Amino acid sequence: MFQHRILLQIVFILMPLVCFGQTDTENLTIPSNANYTISGSYQHASLMGWAMRSEMQMLNRSSNPYGLVTDRGWMYNYTNRMYDEYALNMLTFGSTMSDDYMWYRSPNAVRVVAGDYDDLDIHTNTEMQLAVQLMTRHTVKIWGYTEHNTVLQRGFMNVAYQFNVTDDLLAGLRHTFGSSKMDLDISLFGQWGNAQNGFAKVEVTMTDYLNNYTKSRVSTPNYVTDTLRSYSDWPVLVQFSGVTPQWKGLRGEVFAAYQSKGKADIISVSDRLDKYSYMHQGMYAGGLLEYQFPYITLGSVYKYMFSGSARDSSSTNRFSPSYTSEQTEIHQGFYLIVNASQVTWDSWFWLVDYNETQDGTSFSILAEIDRKFSHNEKRVMMQNRLRIRPDYKGLIIDIEHLADFRKKKITVPNPALGEIIPLGLDPFATNFPSAYHNHNNRIVFSLGFQFHPRAFVQMAYALDLDLDMHRILGGERYDTGFVKLEYRW
Repeated sequence: MFQHRILLQIVFILMPLVCFGQTDTENLTIPSNANYTISGSYQHASLMGWAMRSEMQMLNRSSNPYGLVTDRGWMYNYTNRMYDEYALNMLTFGSTMSDDYMWYRSPNAVRVVAGDYDDLDIHTNTEMQLAVQLMTRHTVKIWGYTEHNTVLQRGFMNVAYQFNVTDDLLAGLRHTFGSSKMDLDISLFGQWGNAQNGFAKVEVTMTDYLNNYTKSRVSTPNYVTDTLRSYSDWPVLVQFSGVTPQWKGLRGEVFAAYQSKGKADIISVSDRLDKYSYMHQGMYAGGLLEYQFPYITLGSVYKYMFSGSARDSSSTNRFSPSYTSEQTEIHQGFYLIVNASQVTWDSWFWLVDYNETQDGTSFSILAEIDRKFSHNEKRVMMQNRLRIRPDYKGLIIDIEHLADFRKKKITVPNPALGEIIPLGLDPFATNFPSAYHNHNNRIVFSLGFQFHPRAFVQMAYALDLDLDMHRILGGERYDTGFVKLEYRW
């Protein structure tokens, strides 16, 4: 809650400044030749939102489901608090890449969603970005993200200062704020161009830079978690982002990040001699290529994500782990956007390949799955949306179909001498009994009102096409619902 209060305080402090200087800020922030439109027409897509959230998941480890030290990876495809419609819910409550294209091109924007996550819990998500010009050439940018559901309890913020050397060249400093002092990051970046006309950006991040200083000041009465992290090799995150201008209908984007290996000792607070070594690293890379015809946009997307970790101990303490864990996720996507007057049709099709491998000799109580295994999962995810949206003011009507089809293959190596493994053992089903189902289908009806092209509110009701017979006796037609609010300026 502490970080949430900080986020709200900053928003309330800066909002009057932004609104008071709105016209000047927009004229200074957005080049006069930029293609920044207030039209309700959504004819492009962007990977910017995926890249921002991926970076946050990689850097903000303290708010991940298993904390700073985990073998579940930074993508957390499976956790013991997840049920099988989690990915479908995130797709339903979230924004499409065409929604992201408009949102991230806006210098100031906020969007909020509250969705019916399950029988007891509500999923809430707030995202905002602000650009405040302090004086000529000096700008402060803030990106804040809060998320609450059974898997994640997160508040995260980027605060960046940038200096415009010229109209097209800028450099700056960025700092993250999450839930732990051991999880703070600081970055240096340089950028050529702008988000409206195309840009190239390089950034280097010193991750967790206060970690060793903070851990040295921890005492048992003030720290309830029985782990400290002491780095011997610090992880460094290097990123590249590139967005091309549109050329004869063709446009592309590239986002890539590589986090070097971080090596640390994980130490018990109560007994500093009780420890083991821990390594983690990760990377992601994504590319988008699209071509726009007068009323049709065709595009292809590729996304690659990797997470690796290892634990090892040569001592005979109560942990004594020795194993590695790797997760790889590949998305190949295709999309079609058809826009004519006030009607837009979006189709998104994803082929997902998820692989996880765990290997080692000693897993102890630290491993979420206490054995060797290989998990391969194929997914097909689809999202189709028909939207009727006015050019300026009026009703928004959406009809949307979403589907998630899954198939997995589990391999458990030969057991140790004397161990008997049941035929067809599935460690994922044992440890995450509610996280997998081979198909989920829903249709979503929503009604909203657009106050002007940069502000709308929307309510939705979803019907389950497969009735959740595997989870609810006799099935249930109602699936979920949500409320969304968005404002850009």
